Amino acid sequence: MRKNLFYSLIFATLFFLTYILINITIGNDKFKNIKDFFPNYFNWKYHAKNIFFPQSKNEKKFKDKFLIKSDSLNSFKIKPSESIYIYSENKYGYGIGPYNYGKKEFIKKKDNKILIENYSHNKNEICFERTFKQNYRIKINDLINTCKNSIYLKGTIFEVNSPKEKIYFYFSIENIRKNKNKNLIVLPISNFYNYSSNLLTINQNTVTNVSYITNSTEVPHIDKILWSDKLSKSIFNISKIIEEYDIIHDYEFVNTELDNYTRIIFPIHQEYVSELFLNKIVNFLKKDQSRRVLSIGGANFFRKIQFIEKKDLIQFEFFDNIYNQVENYKINSFDFNKYSGLNCKYNTSNNGPELLELGDLSDPMIDPQIEHFFYDIKCDNEINLPLVSLTTYDNKGKLIHINSDNVGLNFLKIPKLKQKILDNLN
Repeated sequence: MRKNLFYSLIFATLFFLTYILINITIGNDKFKNIKDFFPNYFNWKYHAKNIFFPQSKNEKKFKDKFLIKSDSLNSFKIKPSESIYIYSENKYGYGIGPYNYGKKEFIKKKDNKILIENYSHNKNEICFERTFKQNYRIKINDLINTCKNSIYLKGTIFEVNSPKEKIYFYFSIENIRKNKNKNLIVLPISNFYNYSSNLLTINQNTVTNVSYITNSTEVPHIDKILWSDKLSKSIFNISKIIEEYDIIHDYEFVNTELDNYTRIIFPIHQEYVSELFLNKIVNFLKKDQSRRVLSIGGANFFRKIQFIEKKDLIQFEFFDNIYNQVENYKINSFDFNKYSGLNCKYNTSNNGPELLELGDLSDPMIDPQIEHFFYDIKCDNEINLPLVSLTTYDNKGKLIHINSDNVGLNFLKIPKLKQKILDNLN
């Protein structure tokens, strides 16, 4: 009995000493030289630290340590002479001047990496890469030669030795619109300034009783990938059926002269528009039989927004749950309650991708001017929804509205839908 107790005490003591040893060597930077002596095969040090010393509840997450700003009045029309600034938490003291110990401790900060990804009309590629510790200034002029022909850019920040947590930020370099093409793509920049506007995930969907306000001076940044990659994929798809096009941002649409265009494309989830915006679409289509609008997204034109111009600055006012009456414009509406619990699925027996999450769904409007095609979205209670709807305005221009976000993102893989779009775009 005493022998067993003795061995138990020895084991407990060894375990405690082992724990302390691990603590001082893995959890303490003072033993950096000792730690560096041992090779880090398969990144075992990182895993050991996480197992024995998981992140404290009081320790900040990676995303809570950064702030991203710009000296531009519009981060989606940023000029070559302007910059984006990345600031990170300085846990070693206020300032790093000669009278502050923070300067000495600064070199101990972990390395962070910045990647800039160029989203162009036919590919995505990394066009800029840097490593930094504390703060970094991205000079836009340094991107001009390496990030050519960009439609918009996505930045990614992460810790070099722990890349799991990331921050994403978005901007675009100012381009002069040529206005020589017959096709116009309208980018839903309002999505970036709402869904991806800040790391606190405060946006129109989380505030109540007041409008959510953002300004174009801000650099949208968040720790999740939301609409950016879907927008890129949609532009790729459109580029395969329409070779040349001009590009504007949604906040520019109302004041853009449209007489030279025959096709306007809203590539994905143009959720936020004004009544002036909707009137401009309808008036465009009523002028000529050759005019077409392609709308991709089940919740397109759903919510009201106000774009306020203040010289070169744009203010986005996202109203608190105020919706557009799109039925008045012969456009299918989005009802977030109607189909959410009905287990709607794409019917794969009719050719197309086998696994397809539908995303937002439009409610097909019954009207003599609207035709619906391909009832391949099957819901509970024997409800079937069309993939695409076609509205003709005054026997002239046509609105081609794809009733599901992800059906629209995969229309090239659905032969009959692709052909219907091509037949009516031309």
